[in-house]
Amino acid sequence: MRRYWFKVWPALAILLAFEVRVHAEFAYVVTGSSSILGYTINPDNGTLTAIAGSPFAGGAGQISVAVDPSGKFVYVANLNGNNVSGYTINPVTGVLTAVPGSPFAAGESPDSVVVDPSGKFAYVANSNGNSVSGYTINPVTGVLTAIDGSPFTAGQLPYSLTVDPSGKFLYAANLGNSVSGYTINAVTGVLTAVVGSPFAEDGNPYSVTVDPSGKFLYVANISSSNVSGTRSIWPPERSWPSLVRPSMWGLCRLPWRSTRTVNSPMCQI
Repeated sequence: MRRYWFKVWPALAILLAFEVRVHAEFAYVVTGSSSILGYTINPDNGTLTAIAGSPFAGGAGQISVAVDPSGKFVYVANLNGNNVSGYTINPVTGVLTAVPGSPFAAGESPDSVVVDPSGKFAYVANSNGNSVSGYTINPVTGVLTAIDGSPFTAGQLPYSLTVDPSGKFLYAANLGNSVSGYTINAVTGVLTAVVGSPFAEDGNPYSVTVDPSGKFLYVANISSSNVSGTRSIWPPERSWPSLVRPSMWGLCRLPWRSTRTVNSPMCQI
């Protein structure tokens, strides 16, 4: 089954028929083929116009795309190539140019790529490798270098990654019914599993995101067709987050669509 995401950076992830990353004037799309679509964004009405030279050549089975916070680099996870491609963004035209050494080796079946808010680190979920690859990003060239200890152990079939807004924590949705949590070393980028990770989650977790405040984590579960909401807290005496669920499960109304309900472990936020 082909899987695609739609994401608007830095908003929450939405499941649609492709994956998009937006940064300032440009948007980039991967559709599972071996090319990247690039567009300029009209600042007045949002109209997209194809960038000259688009689509740009890419790796095999492109499945996920990320733009670094500075808007200088694009990274793409290549599912069938077991690697990740890196590109520089022309700040005027949006044209993509492969960075030296691209593509960079990843684990087996990379399904998701994210860049941390500092722009120092990139992480890739290797679904069939049950691991997360970590890289440092050269701030001048965009070249990726494997972090010491990478790849890091994940749960079964890690499929989606997200970094919280503070850049301190990374979470992986594992299709094998769990969510993994890690602390990110601010200097080295090394991942360390938080206490209790991976956390059990039924319904085959497919996508994960953290809200802009960093207080709440949401997981889309593909087989149970629901969304789980979890409160993330960071006690001042601890350096790791714990995922705390209320004891009562129920049907909760989504505030942005009051006529729809989803199964959620968190009925009040």
